[in-house]
Amino acid sequence: MKCKGLSLRQKTTVSQTTPENCIPKLVSFIIRLRALQIQHSYQQDPVVAFLDVMVIRDGDHLHTSVYRIPTHTDRYTPFHSHHHPRVLTGVMRCMRNRALQICDNTSKEAEMQHLETVFQANRFPEGLVKKTLSSPQATLGTSRVEDSHPEEEPPKI
Repeated sequence: MKCKGLSLRQKTTVSQTTPENCIPKLVSFIIRLRALQIQHSYQQDPVVAFLDVMVIRDGDHLHTSVYRIPTHTDRYTPFHSHHHPRVLTGVMRCMRNRALQICDNTSKEAEMQHLETVFQANRFPEGLVKKTLSSPQATLGTSRVEDSHPEEEPPKI
């Protein structure tokens, strides 16, 4: 309808029909939800996972290791994919650096063995895996910027 420059639309309603047996099921489901009580339980487990770190309490000592969720598949970019070789070796270096930074001495060897198995399962060459995972970690904990020599005078312009 148009009335002096105004446009009015008729109100439309949309209804969806539901089978008659669904309504009682829905009502009983809501009643059960309201009766549900949430129970709090405190873990006595000595393992706490936070981000990528698994902290294990052993008496008076704390041990750290890499944490993976239980559904982790250990699938990474396959070696024969169409990625640049530096990307592929970068994945291995990243996982190695993460293990070296997070794991303490008790779990470091097991984590490195796990990484070796995982990368070989992702069809990385065995030699490349062993070379990358066992290479000395020169960049870990050090900066890439060369040390400046404070005893030298800066050049004058």
